[in-house]
Amino acid sequence: MKLSPLALLALFGTGADAFGAHQPVFGAVQNGGASLQMRSGTYDFSRRQRLKDTLQKCSGNAELVKAELLSENTSTLIKKSNWRVRQAMIRKVLKTAGHVDVEVDPSFGVPDTQEERVAKEMAAKKENKAKKLEERQAYLKEEEERIAQRKEKKAAKAIVIKELAEKVAEKKAAYAEANKVEEPVAAAVEEEPTPEPEP
Repeated sequence: MKLSPLALLALFGTGADAFGAHQPVFGAVQNGGASLQMRSGTYDFSRRQRLKDTLQKCSGNAELVKAELLSENTSTLIKKSNWRVRQAMIRKVLKTAGHVDVEVDPSFGVPDTQEERVAKEMAAKKENKAKKLEERQAYLKEEEERIAQRKEKKAAKAIVIKELAEKVAEKKAAYAEANKVEEPVAAAVEEEPTPEPEP
């Protein structure tokens, strides 16, 4: 049985219409259409949870707000977050502190500007450089002292060796003098008269 090209085309067209075209599993509809969603990172989520725990702990207690909520650790935690999360955190801190009539420093949770960061980095570099220079000078001074001590020990050791050598030489000389053997004087040998030949 032979099928005409038109019949084949109609057959394949019906199958495509029945099952539809292939689409990705996670399409645009899954993301809410063409809208852009802003999501916080894992670290920001962890920071938000930590701040939430602190807010719940300090709620209604002025002493805890001053000691923990407005501490340097909380300020550093807020500074490390991204801009959107940071603004939300600061609003929550101001609201919680306002309930107990505690003033908040305007610089709380606000990261340093570019100029301030550069100034701090330069100051830290100068301090680090001065510290390294002091450590280097202290090391060189200690090394000079160690070298001087080694030289003194070496000189003292040389003196002791010289004294021992002199003592050994004196003992050897005294021993040789005490055990000196006098050589016997050779006795004069009388010469016998040579006999004269007979004529």
